[in-house]
Amino acid sequence: MPHGRLDRLPPASFFGVSAVFHYLGPSLAVLLFARLDVLGVAWLRIASAALVFALWRRPWRRDLGRLGPAVRRPTGTVLALGAVLAVMNSVFYLAVARLPLSTVGAIEFGGTVILAAAGARTARNAGALALTTAGVATITAIRVTGQPLGFVFAFANCGLFMAYIVLGHRIARAGAEGEGPAGIDRLGSALVIAAVVAAPWGLGGAWPAFRHPVLLLAGAGVGVCSSVIPYVADQLAMARLPRARFALMLALLPVFATVIGAIVLRQLPTVPDLAGIALVVLGVALHQERLGRGTNVDYTRLGSAGLKVSRICLGMMSYGSQAERAWHLDESAAEPIVKAAVEGGVTFFDTADTYSGGVSEQITGRLLGRLFARRDDYVLATKVYFPMGQETNDGGLSRKHVLSAIDASLRRLGTDYVDLYQIHRWDYETPIEETMAALHQVVQAGKARYIGASSMFAWQFAKAQQVAERHGWTRFASMQNHYNLLYREEEREMIPLCADQGVAVLPYSPLARGLLAGNRSRQGERRTTRAGDDPLADQRYSSAADFDVADRLAEVAAARGAPAAQVALAWLLSRPGVTAPIIGATRPGHIADALAACQLRLGEEEVRRLEEPYVPHPVLAHS
Repeated sequence: MPHGRLDRLPPASFFGVSAVFHYLGPSLAVLLFARLDVLGVAWLRIASAALVFALWRRPWRRDLGRLGPAVRRPTGTVLALGAVLAVMNSVFYLAVARLPLSTVGAIEFGGTVILAAAGARTARNAGALALTTAGVATITAIRVTGQPLGFVFAFANCGLFMAYIVLGHRIARAGAEGEGPAGIDRLGSALVIAAVVAAPWGLGGAWPAFRHPVLLLAGAGVGVCSSVIPYVADQLAMARLPRARFALMLALLPVFATVIGAIVLRQLPTVPDLAGIALVVLGVALHQERLGRGTNVDYTRLGSAGLKVSRICLGMMSYGSQAERAWHLDESAAEPIVKAAVEGGVTFFDTADTYSGGVSEQITGRLLGRLFARRDDYVLATKVYFPMGQETNDGGLSRKHVLSAIDASLRRLGTDYVDLYQIHRWDYETPIEETMAALHQVVQAGKARYIGASSMFAWQFAKAQQVAERHGWTRFASMQNHYNLLYREEEREMIPLCADQGVAVLPYSPLARGLLAGNRSRQGERRTTRAGDDPLADQRYSSAADFDVADRLAEVAAARGAPAAQVALAWLLSRPGVTAPIIGATRPGHIADALAACQLRLGEEEVRRLEEPYVPHPVLAHS
């Protein structure tokens, strides 16, 4: 489920909300210990939060058992998370009743150090972890005093908090990638489960509150402050942050506690407090969640041409006007996604004049101009063919339209040239000799470095290449074709032709417009905004055989422990002749999956299982 404008906020802002309430909630809970049993307070917290989610999200509205394997797999995660929340909240309060809150919090941070260390990977991030750990130790000044049983509960809470981060991050990512219900919906289900699990040891202690409305209302307030607000904020942050980064940011909790104490309780921080805060802030700022530009993705030549491109090409069709499609992103929403691709090493970007009537080209040009220091640092592709106006010559591949269209594209893109100028379709009304001559003229004028084609029959592509060769004109360097696990007809003629002729293959719709990532169910459920507003997806991918392939992909991905999107892209990247799939991305997680797919190697048996359910299809997308 998309979060709309929330996606435009930095994930750190959600963490800030969570941090404030992480301490406010327990502070309120401690006040209830004098009137209610500790486990009763814990149960009231869980049950009231579950009630809020039940009324707000109605998590039962999705019957997880009836959905496909891509959704059923995380159901076990929801059950596990529910059990963890039940026990974690209980032992947390048992620890707080016996030890200072700062001591419990410092022990709790030990688990996050382990998770952050597991994802450090670089010396820089290891240094960041050391700084934050030293900072937390300085702020909390933990003293090993208190009831021994309190430390048992505190360390149990530490382990369970680690499990909460792992499981919570898993459901957040699964929801962000369209694999069933949103993370917040799964969180609601987990809290309902937690209320049931904790009832045997907590309901009796909470029972006196049902006879005193003020106590009951206070318990509900604890649930909202301790569970609803911080857990929702955690989900929003987890959906967009790597787990190690989120775990490291938890070091900011003692900082927030110190700041809140200064503002609310007038407890002025000491010099050690200020030093600890400085160390934590420096450590979090030093941590780098990505490995840096160019390290996450490989590079290859564009077919037999000398041009080097990243093995992932970012398609820019999703960035444009929402007046055309509800799932389109405007420039401000697109920027963090494109930035994530650039920082991950992607240097290849594809758009077309027809996308959002030219708006996509405008956004593409401005974003790439800001994100790259030099024009030569990235490879830019656009396309021509579809009508750009109402007049007779406003579309097609005539010399008149090709020469005017390239100038219009360059103006919108804000550049002097494109690296790859592609014909979007075959023009049955214009002689191919005229089109190839016009494209050659574009190259000779320095307005394009290479030319490419898209979506046509192999005989048409061969004819165009032969015409260019006969006249000494520029030949096509690439073929942008429709190719994915659901549609493999290109393997019969086009891909072997391209491999033989040294032509780059740039498959579009690598995830079958999201179906391979689980955005639609066999029963017709639409799980993302795009799935609800994408008529082409319904036309191309709706047969039972298509869902058979999607189900098999989900099974292979589950066995591999990877998202279905990663496995589908890894399969495509491993196919002979494929240069760079063109991926669409409307969330940072889509970029992360594409980059991860570059490093994922499938075994022969996995490939065999993925390909086994395929059945022949009629030719699609050539018009």
